[in-house]
Amino acid sequence: TLKSRIASDKLSLLFCSKLIHLLSIESRDESNTVEKAMALFSSEMDRGINITDISERIGLSLAHLRRLFHKITGSSPSKVFEEIRMKRARELCRFTDYSFGEIAGACGFAEQSSFSKAYIRYWNKTPSDERKSEKII
Repeated sequence: TLKSRIASDKLSLLFCSKLIHLLSIESRDESNTVEKAMALFSSEMDRGINITDISERIGLSLAHLRRLFHKITGSSPSKVFEEIRMKRARELCRFTDYSFGEIAGACGFAEQSSFSKAYIRYWNKTPSDERKSEKII
């Protein structure tokens, strides 16, 4: 009958709207988890924090955290963390008088030479060239 069909359709719509709401909550929670991981990395990169440390601190398995990063950012945690690290390095080169060794340490590099190599690979210029061409202080 028409009444039963309308009732069934209303029930289906209600179920779908509840499911969409739950999925959006799940997606927000996943986004928040990824943002939390990125903030933790950013605040502790000078201490050499890595993805394993972060997954333990957040309370997720390493594999699950990697899946969340791919789902939310479309990239791996290591790529996202490299971007955070290299953007911080660029800011420090441009806006401070810190030595390159200090910048390397602040960005989680054990050696200035590994920092310089990573910087050149990422930005296609040396930290020194960055400082000369973009210094704003």
